[in-house]
Amino acid sequence: MNKRNTFYKNTFRNILLIFIGLVIFPSAHAQSDTAKKLGLVVKVDILDPVRDVFDIIVIPNQLHEIYNISPDPYFKRQIFSVSAEKFIGQNTSAQLTSYFGYESEPGNFSQFHFYHHIVGIMPEAKYYFSKTKQHNGLYTGAYLIYEHDLSVEINPAAFPPIGTINNNYNFYGGGVLGGFQYYLIKKIAIEFQLGVGLADIVRAGGMPNIPVVLDYNTGINLIGSANINLGYKFD
Repeated sequence: MNKRNTFYKNTFRNILLIFIGLVIFPSAHAQSDTAKKLGLVVKVDILDPVRDVFDIIVIPNQLHEIYNISPDPYFKRQIFSVSAEKFIGQNTSAQLTSYFGYESEPGNFSQFHFYHHIVGIMPEAKYYFSKTKQHNGLYTGAYLIYEHDLSVEINPAAFPPIGTINNNYNFYGGGVLGGFQYYLIKKIAIEFQLGVGLADIVRAGGMPNIPVVLDYNTGINLIGSANINLGYKFD
């Protein structure tokens, strides 16, 4: 593991521990009603299935351009994400998002089997502008992100099949975000969120002569996100 990867990993771990500590042990000076309640909203991203369908159409064509193989009609992509938002003060909250999933192109005996495993975590700090409705309406904030991507090529002609790690990457980044949260009924929340930031992408292993399938390169990259979360509030 190179020094840059170790530095990022240790720094992210320490910030995450501080973040969790601030959520679990709120300031003793906080006297708001929200500090006395559970004040927790658990959410899922309902845009995930839409992105999955979009990528099922787009990514096989990217594979065709890079590897010069026929797009596979059986290409699959599934990403799942869940978030937990904890109210801290009258206008502030902390949110932790975790996501995981995979991409797979089964191929056939004349093509490789490609599997792309993804897992990530994103802590967020949010400030709501509304002075009348707590944790409601427009907000802004900042976030950090760590994502691990591992791609494996399976040779189906071998017996037993042989797996080779082609690309093994760690994403370390952060940025700013903004959004709008509204309660459809008393406990059902819907959230629209956009984020933009920068990420340093560090190769953690694999074969350096294998091209990267997704649209990024090692080094600093501009990143963005769009989410529509549906959640349930626990008082």
